[in-house]
Amino acid sequence: MWKERVVAKRIHLFVSSSRDLAAEREAVGQAVAELPISKGWEIRHTAHRGEPISATLEAIEKCDLFLIILGQDATAPIGLEWEHARLTGKRILAYRKDVTYSPSAQYFLRASKAEWVLFKDAEALKRDLLKTLAQELLDVKNRYGLIVEDVEKLMEFLKHLEEEEGKPIGEAEGAGESGVIIGQRG
Repeated sequence: MWKERVVAKRIHLFVSSSRDLAAEREAVGQAVAELPISKGWEIRHTAHRGEPISATLEAIEKCDLFLIILGQDATAPIGLEWEHARLTGKRILAYRKDVTYSPSAQYFLRASKAEWVLFKDAEALKRDLLKTLAQELLDVKNRYGLIVEDVEKLMEFLKHLEEEEGKPIGEAEGAGESGVIIGQRG
């Protein structure tokens, strides 16, 4: 007799960024992994050269959150990913690195009309993302299906982040590519 296994729905995050932002993608993966929730995450990134754009667009349609990280240049297919997320009504978090922007990045910043969060480096991005993602998960208008214990842990986590604000975050590696992050257990 087959027994069905109930699996909690993962939170799907799509990260749109140019290939030169490897440290920043790493910071995103680390931030997601540090959030104290029982739900897992699935993170997808901008397609590499040669990958079909249809898979990218499908991942954006499936995502719960769309995160764009703009560096020095707005390279393809970031504009297409942005527009698809916007047209499909995705919750968009927009971050831009404090650098000198190319003309295409300057145009993209103006044309997007987004509320961009400025960050200095990967550590600053991670710090802000930890807080922003925790607040996003706790926002009552969002439906991420968190259990009471997750909500309590996130509230305590946010309190801890506010107490630790300004202190450096430890370095780790291995979280900068697409993947699945298993939720934490109580």
